Amino acid sequence: MRYFNAAAAPSTKDPGNPKSSLDKNGEPRFLDQVKLFMGRAASKTDIPKDMFEFIESCQSVVRFNIPLKMDDGKIKTVACYRAQHSTHALPTKGGTRYADDIDLQEVEALAALMTFKLAIADVPFGGAKGGVKINPRELS
Repeated sequence: MRYFNAAAAPSTKDPGNPKSSLDKNGEPRFLDQVKLFMGRAASKTDIPKDMFEFIESCQSVVRFNIPLKMDDGKIKTVACYRAQHSTHALPTKGGTRYADDIDLQEVEALAALMTFKLAIADVPFGGAKGGVKINPRELS
């Protein structure tokens, strides 16, 4: 009994549309790619659809801003993200990525990949990832 279509692809919405699941090159966005491969893997198992949807979803996402005082005295607001994909085992493990182009979808995708990486290595932690939307090379 299979619940997933291994050939299913993410939505083919217009890449110019900001709500599209495709990037500017017409490729699926990172989180959509991770979910696509998860679906393909699940199609090779007998996992029930409701259990797969639970495993696929990110369990906790936090988005917040921090003030950062710059050398010239101005305050810069920095967006930060933390995603805990799986809390099946605590604590959750995952580093923090500092990049001026990071977004919540990328942090969720990296948290999901961390979950699978830890499970494959039999490390008893849940997968997580943090992201700070800043270029560290621009800071003193």
